[in-house]
Amino acid sequence: MKVKEIYSDQQFIKLVDAISIMWDSNFDFKLKRKLNGKNRPPSINVIKSIKEARELYLWPYSIQSEVLNSNALVKGISFEDSMKVLSLAKDLIISNYKLQNEESIKKGTRIIFQWGGVYKSGNRLKTNDNGYSLAKDFQEVITYWNQIRAGKEFYKNDNFEFESNAGFTKVYSLILEDFIIYDSRVSVALAYLIEKILGSDIPDYLKLFIPSSYGEGDAKDRRIVSPIFKPTYSNKKRHFFSNAISNLILIEVLKKIKKKHAGITLRDLEAALFMIGYDIRN
Repeated sequence: MKVKEIYSDQQFIKLVDAISIMWDSNFDFKLKRKLNGKNRPPSINVIKSIKEARELYLWPYSIQSEVLNSNALVKGISFEDSMKVLSLAKDLIISNYKLQNEESIKKGTRIIFQWGGVYKSGNRLKTNDNGYSLAKDFQEVITYWNQIRAGKEFYKNDNFEFESNAGFTKVYSLILEDFIIYDSRVSVALAYLIEKILGSDIPDYLKLFIPSSYGEGDAKDRRIVSPIFKPTYSNKKRHFFSNAISNLILIEVLKKIKKKHAGITLRDLEAALFMIGYDIRN
């Protein structure tokens, strides 16, 4: 599969056109936001566009002050708060657009993991192991994704060394300009839109894999998407393939939106999907 084949597929074109229209209108959704803790009822906003989901974005994060070295950014909730923290983390990882210092890279990655609530298990281990090179992994990600964008064939069973999960994809979205976070919320929001727009006529490559802890049939936190969208089961190949397809969708959607709204970014689209995906559950 190559990018040009995807871009010429009529179902892909139909999907992109519909999502770009939904940014401004034609998207009816009840957006639930938990503002006051787990045991209190959510605030519900009836929205008519994807753009409204972006405007209601909230993400309460907490970062260890000794990692961040900035008490002003240790906690936040707004989109702007998050962008400040992620900008700082990106600067630590990439100096002059080159991966240079392993210690700095790992510190920036720890900040991102703590911001995203994924500083645990394997993610934590790789950022604290002096013998493990994140710089090597990140360079492989950059090379592989740039090759895909340049026309390299890619498949869901491709081999690569770097990790691909909901945590590391948050890092890749910063070191690559045209790459989105692919976690449980963004993935189910895209799956929801794909099914809503294409119905039963969904090409195999658009049958995204959903990060495993939130896949169809998971009793812990089941997301309401068609069973054609299978879980990743923590398979990094499935995860990166679906991440790549999602990137390509939103890159083209963004091009269309920017014809009317020049200031919109890929982060805005990602944030809107994050909010929508939070609510696609039983």
